[in-house]
Amino acid sequence: MKTKVEKTVKIPQGKFCGGNCSDCVYYEARNKDSNGRGYCNHYGTHYYPSERQGCGWYKQE
Repeated sequence: MKTKVEKTVKIPQGKFCGGNCSDCVYYEARNKDSNGRGYCNHYGTHYYPSERQGCGWYKQE
């Protein structure tokens, strides 16, 4: 007889970054440079929302 095992993984507040900067908890869209790029407080530089494809960082508190 097979037993089904389910696990729940709890992550810190926030969410995984996926797709691009616009849905990342580290991306500050209101903190823009002269070119209109938002600031990423993890990498310490500015990016357009469509950049950083596949960024795997998430915010820990």
